[in-house]
Amino acid sequence: MALTERRVSTFRTNDGDTSGLATATQAAEWTETATAAPGAIASVSKALVAGKAHYITAVHASFDAAHIDLLMIDADGTINRHQVHNQRSLVFEAPLKVTDATAAVASLNVTSFNGDISMHGYTA
Repeated sequence: MALTERRVSTFRTNDGDTSGLATATQAAEWTETATAAPGAIASVSKALVAGKAHYITAVHASFDAAHIDLLMIDADGTINRHQVHNQRSLVFEAPLKVTDATAAVASLNVTSFNGDISMHGYTA
């Protein structure tokens, strides 16, 4: 099935398969953000929606000074761990799917500096 103009570009897959993807008119896009002081955890989540799934398209994390720490993304019980060196943007070519029984969660461990995190996605 070919992409149509109604589909949003971030909803396509590498192999061109669009059978399980939502059209722009069916999906509800969202962004969750958080800031944390030193010694805290910056955490964002998107609550589950019955009968729908969340798709995480990108996560951005940064510190207000040179620093390295751990970013964790929980997508359907699979923990994705990424190091953040000052700042990091993860844009997923194929969105991480989170089923309707689970909330989408991303957290940034902030040890010595202020930290910011944002998670972008859609629900369909």
